[in-house]
Amino acid sequence: MSGNSENPKLTFDFLCDVLLKDEGIEDWEKQFLQNRLMSDGFLSFDIVKGISIPNITQKGIEFVQKGGYRKLQEKEKLFEEVQISTIKSNNRSKWALIVAILSLIITLMFNIIILLLDK
Repeated sequence: MSGNSENPKLTFDFLCDVLLKDEGIEDWEKQFLQNRLMSDGFLSFDIVKGISIPNITQKGIEFVQKGGYRKLQEKEKLFEEVQISTIKSNNRSKWALIVAILSLIITLMFNIIILLLDK
């Protein structure tokens, strides 16, 4: 983009229209995306001849190389699934512990009864 930075077509709106043409993205969605990319530090804007030209930051390049927002969503979903699985496992462990304690108590009671009856 730097080589063609004087090309007025390289605005954020134009890039969204070209890159997301099959998505049918609306103006408010473009603005939301632009704000999100800027607030996350992935995109900055240079003013060239009164036109705001987007510039991908180094942080943005690294984020794209790591898979972007989709990869981030997958990681968050996986983390949530692991948390749910851990909670379920802990609940099963608690029940297993309760059953083990009850069986120990019952076994001890039977042993005590048997000892008392033998005397």
